[in-house]
Amino acid sequence: MFIGNNGIANDLYVPYTKQLGSLSRSAQKLATGERIPTAAAGAGEVGLADSLTARRKATSKLIDGMSYTLGLMKARDEVMSQAGDIVVRMMELAGSAIDVTKNTTDRMGLEAEIRALEDEFADLAGTQFNGISLFGNSLTIRIGLSTGLDVFEFSEINLGNMAFADVSVSQLTDAENAIASLKANLGSLNGFRAHVGRQVNHLQGIIDTSRVALNGLQESEAAVRNIDLAKATGEFTREQVVLAAAQNVLAQANGLAQSVLSFLG
Repeated sequence: MFIGNNGIANDLYVPYTKQLGSLSRSAQKLATGERIPTAAAGAGEVGLADSLTARRKATSKLIDGMSYTLGLMKARDEVMSQAGDIVVRMMELAGSAIDVTKNTTDRMGLEAEIRALEDEFADLAGTQFNGISLFGNSLTIRIGLSTGLDVFEFSEINLGNMAFADVSVSQLTDAENAIASLKANLGSLNGFRAHVGRQVNHLQGIIDTSRVALNGLQESEAAVRNIDLAKATGEFTREQVVLAAAQNVLAQANGLAQSVLSFLG
């Protein structure tokens, strides 16, 4: 043994510093909750985890967007329901105007309500949802992250095309013609609502499927990124015990030279 250069201590210092690094990495995993807190801990897995994170966040926002669109479509259906109530009320007024006991003054009163309802219907046709017109335009939304066919289109529904200019109850014959015209308008509205209902159900199914896919992404990300707490705690405890032993051995090795010098007097 060379007294001026403690070879034993030098040899022990290298594994000691490695053990110190292992303890540091183990502590970092516990502190962050991640299996791969740095690229040095596994560059490939870091890249995979980041990719899963990006897909998860993008899919979550995609679902949010589809949910907002679903709300818009439900608002469209509600407005069409109100429009249907207006048409039904017009038919009721036309049915009242057919009554032969009604005089001209009575029918003019019914006519005034018909015209007021026509204005109310026109207001509904111009309804907007967050600045977007519910009627008179088609809406194309994205339902997937891939380019190409990952889109869904809500076809145009235009309530403005439903005219009531020929609907009048001021005369008996006009009232009879009005009922036929209003029946046709009500049939068109019911057809619109049925079409929207099918599309809403379709979109709801897409949202449900996307949420299942999102759960899968979350589980995959967790499997790659997150630590097993029990296992990580056990590893940290083991690293502490080994480091303590290494420190003790290194301290004894450093004391050998002093012991020899004392022995030599």
